[in-house]
Amino acid sequence: MLGVGGGGCIKRFLFLWIIQKRENKIMDCQTTQDEKAITDAKVVNRRRVLYLLGWGFIGVFLTSVVGSAIRFFFPRIIYEPPTKYKVGYPVDYTLGVSERFKKQFRV
Repeated sequence: MLGVGGGGCIKRFLFLWIIQKRENKIMDCQTTQDEKAITDAKVVNRRRVLYLLGWGFIGVFLTSVVGSAIRFFFPRIIYEPPTKYKVGYPVDYTLGVSERFKKQFRV
């Protein structure tokens, strides 16, 4: 049984186990330069890959959010000539086709 105090026995066991491990490491371990160089090198393991992959996804997400927020401030406008314009009075025109507004308004 774990006890009423929320696992006091387990905490005491873990505390004693950690202290014992520390004492054993201090007394037993005499590492050489070669061993230290090997252990100091960054080891690529599954945990590190998943860690970097997770941060990569977060970075991609934040970049897309910031990019879309910046895109929001630029209007989507097509610069075309106006569709309505004043052509003047009918007396200004002669019979036939008038090419007066062809270059200016593309009609």
